[in-house]
Amino acid sequence: MNAVDIGVLVIVLAGTIRGLYRGFSGEIAASLAAVFAFLFGLHMSGPLGRFLTAHSELSRGHASALTFVLCVIVALVGMLAIRILLKHTIRVIVDNKQVDRIGGCAAGFVKALSFCAIVVLVLIMWPHPYLNRAFGKHSAFGRSLKAFVPEIRETLDDIGDSLRD
Repeated sequence: MNAVDIGVLVIVLAGTIRGLYRGFSGEIAASLAAVFAFLFGLHMSGPLGRFLTAHSELSRGHASALTFVLCVIVALVGMLAIRILLKHTIRVIVDNKQVDRIGGCAAGFVKALSFCAIVVLVLIMWPHPYLNRAFGKHSAFGRSLKAFVPEIRETLDDIGDSLRD
């Protein structure tokens, strides 16, 4: 466990505590937006990264990281717009205060974990040897992300041996 893993744990713990205080109603939309943004970024960064590599002078690593970040931003802005439009029509009402707090705690955990995964994934994909080692090789969280996401393995093949175990 290194500083990256400790930072991830602190952020996830803070997100969980924040969710506990905000409750399920306050956290569920943000949690869904974070998970959707992460999955959308993973799904679209591969094809868009290859397109950008073919039509620009960016390396595969830079293009993949850039398209992942752009896809996440587009998804978050889209989810924010939907949330603003539907703010008054959709409300999750939980009568039991304890259930609301436990649900908020779980939703806060998911949201914080998603945002940590987004940040660590971008830093793993960015072709910089120190960042690659610190976030992709020495961090347990980064290693588990590398094993989970096949797009990272393809990008790493193009970056070189700095990330290979």
